[in-house]
Parts: sequence; C-alpha cells; structure tokens
Amino acid sequence: MFTLVYIAFAVWPLVTIALFATLGPRRGLIASMIGGFLFLSFVSIPIADGIPPVTKGFVTSASALVAVLAFDPQRITNYRFHWLDSFVLAAWFGWGVSSLVNGLGIQQALLEWWSYAFWAAIPYLLGRAYLDSPDALRDLAAGIVVGTMIYAVLAVIEMRLSPQIHRWVYGVSGAWFGFSQRFGGYRPRVFQFHGLATSMWMAGGAIVVWALLFSKGRPKLLALPLVVIAPVLSLISIGCRSFGAMALMAIGVGILSASKVTRRWAWALVVPSFVLLYLMTAFIGPVIPIREAMVGAAAGVAPSKAGSLEFRVVHEEALVWRGMQSPVFGWGGWGRNRLEREDAIERTGRREAITDGFWIIAFGKYGLVGLIGTYGWMLLPASLAVIQLIRLRAGPSIGFVVVGLSLWSTMYAADQLLNGFTHVVQGLVAGALASFAIMASRVRRGGHVGRVGTARARPTGPPSLPSTPPVRPAALPVR
Repeated sequence: MFTLVYIAFAVWPLVTIALFATLGPRRGLIASMIGGFLFLSFVSIPIADGIPPVTKGFVTSASALVAVLAFDPQRITNYRFHWLDSFVLAAWFGWGVSSLVNGLGIQQALLEWWSYAFWAAIPYLLGRAYLDSPDALRDLAAGIVVGTMIYAVLAVIEMRLSPQIHRWVYGVSGAWFGFSQRFGGYRPRVFQFHGLATSMWMAGGAIVVWALLFSKGRPKLLALPLVVIAPVLSLISIGCRSFGAMALMAIGVGILSASKVTRRWAWALVVPSFVLLYLMTAFIGPVIPIREAMVGAAAGVAPSKAGSLEFRVVHEEALVWRGMQSPVFGWGGWGRNRLEREDAIERTGRREAITDGFWIIAFGKYGLVGLIGTYGWMLLPASLAVIQLIRLRAGPSIGFVVVGLSLWSTMYAADQLLNGFTHVVQGLVAGALASFAIMASRVRRGGHVGRVGTARARPTGPPSLPSTPPVRPAALPVR
C-alpha cells in the first residue's frame, strides 16, 4: 500500500538535483525545500530499533544538503558563525542532552539530535548560506506563493470531494476523517496529515502574496497578476475552515495594510511580542493570575471560544508545573513530561493532561534550554530583520518582502502555541531572515544610509544592501 511512498522518497534526491541544475542553486534550494514539504507523504518509514525513521523532513533536508554540496560547496565552507545562530545551536544541544541527563542513553540522544538537525538546523543553515540578499528573499517569497497557488487548486478539489488526494496518490489517509468536517463542509488536507497544517500554509501564503503585491516588485506570478492572486488565495484560505488560521491571516494582512498606510514597519513586531507575552504568562500564571483574566476577556469577546481557552490554560499550567520539576533540560522523551494520573486529576480534573501546543511539548521534553533555543530562532531573526528595516528606513520594494516573510515566520510560532505542526520551511525562512538582519546591520554600521529600496536610492555614496553577493555595495534594486 505504501509502495509509492517508498518510490517518492527514493526519487526525491534526483528531483532535487534536477531542480538545482535547471533553476540554479538558489532557486533550486527554494523549490526543493518547499516542494518536498508540500508534496511528499507524511508517512514515516521505520528502519530498525535505534535507527531514525525516514520522513519527508529528512528526505527533503538531506536531498537539499547533498545538492548544495554537489553544486556549490563553497557556500557552506564560506559560512561564518554569528551570535544570532546560537539559538539553533542551543536548541540542538538541549534536545539531545535532555535524554542524557534523564538517563535515557546516548542512543536516544542521537535520535533527538538527528531529528532536530533535519527539521530545523540544516534548513536554517541552508537559508543562512544561500538566501542572503534582497533578491533571494524575493525568490523565497515568490516560491512560497507559487507553492500556495498549486495547493489552492488541490484544496478546492478536496473542499468539494472531501480530503482524498493523499489516499489516491499514496494509498493512506491522514487524521481521523471527522476532523475534516467543519462549518458545513470539508477542511482540505492535501498531502498533510491534518487539515490544520494545510490551512496554516494557505493562510501564510496569502499573507506573503499581499506583501509582494504591496511591494510592487513582481506584477505577476505564473502569468497571473498579483492583484488577482491575493484575494483569491485569501478566499480559499477562508474556505479551508480553520478559525485559527483565518484569524492569523486577518492579523497578518491587517499589519501589512497598517504598514502601507502609516509607512511604519514596527507593526510587524506585534506578533512576536504577543508570542513572547503568551509564553511569559504561562510561567508567571501560578503567581499572577494573568491567564484567568485572558479567559474572562475571551468570554466577553468570543463566548464560544472561552471554554476552549480555559481548558487549554488549565492543562498548560498543570504541564508547566510538571516541567518546572526538571526545568533546565526537561524530562526527555517517552512521555516522562506528562503528569501522573493522581496529579492530573488533582490539577485538571481529568485522568491526564493534554499536550496540544508545540511549545509545551518542547518545554516538557527539553526544558528551558530547548524552549528558549527553539523559539529564539523562530522569533529573533524575524524581529531583528524588521528592526533593521526601521533603522535603515527601508522603502517598500524590500520592506514589504521582509515584513511578509517575518509575519509568515512568526505566525507559525504563534500557531505552534496551540498546535504541534512543524516543517522544514520554517528553518529555511528563519535562516534567510537572519542573513538579512546580519547583512543590514553591517550596512548600517558602514555609514548613514538613506531610504533603500526606492527609486531615490543611489548606486554610489554611502553603502546600502547588496542585490546579490558578492558585489560591491549597491542600492536595493527596484522591480
């Protein structure tokens, strides 16, 4: 039944090499990483005890790394460590050490290190090494939108026929079918395990296409005008029937609109600030009842969601209590981060505490080191990229592209407060934003820079952001 899964995993390295050969290393990297996440099966292929299973995250990242080493290894050898990269390293360190300090053995630690490397560390490294110019960021944004456009067609099919495409292609369904029935229709899954992951990708793509439209850099994608693509993708995202994804999309598009009207990039810092505030309330909640106030406020705004929020708050506080018994490196794997039955009944009224959000899983298993490292690379590169836009007084040509990708990245971090879906494109985007923040910081230290990314930016005089490396300092290109 899984024959095509094996074939797809085996063929994908060849597809990746073909993309690098035809599109060039930079666009080949973008196409292979996004394509692997979107179209490979979510099925994991077990090998043997103690050996990591083969997953689409591993196949996608490993194939891209091999292609980079084959086509342009100098990019990797020229990589220079920056303090911003320390969060990825800290998280990788914490994920494995948590197994060692909890007596789970070196084999389990190696499995954790392997899993994290191909989910986050390698994609981040490739993003840092390759997507290090404004043109690269535009290509990355365009790649996300093109992938979303293709998914939109498949999503519309599943809205009509129910989520069947993965079963038709790979012979297996995803999450329980009941999860796909929402608001009187079907929530599409396409090639993801759960419809929530598909909805989030569609919402993120809609945010990025509005950013490209506002930047006025690319009038068309796939021969279609952006002014048509943006509202169509937004409507299809709404049709994916995920309230959380719809809310995040509305916030993202609202922030882009506010930035356009006010000509201020600082609006994009609202999302990472909210994520950070939410995480802080989880730890100070037992002392200061902030979260109870959040539940009360939700009851006044959206009574139907207040009960769900209250349920989540109760269970997260119970899991934080458990995590704080081993706060530095957490409890490791094998369910050790969960509450004993007696403790769960006392603190939640149920026989077990529910671990929904990725953040509470990361804290419980890997402690504060794993949590801070992981959310550090999710939030900090995106935030610093926006801060550098503000300091450089960047114009819309590059400003909206960076803000759109920053929103895309931090929206996923916000979604993972509630859900547990992760993928390799997150690391790629975070690495690209880290490269932009580092490059912009160096440009700013080189002297006063006027408005960049506008028609008034001059190719001579004070340094500004380079179009493509390695070239002499030049003004941001206008497209």
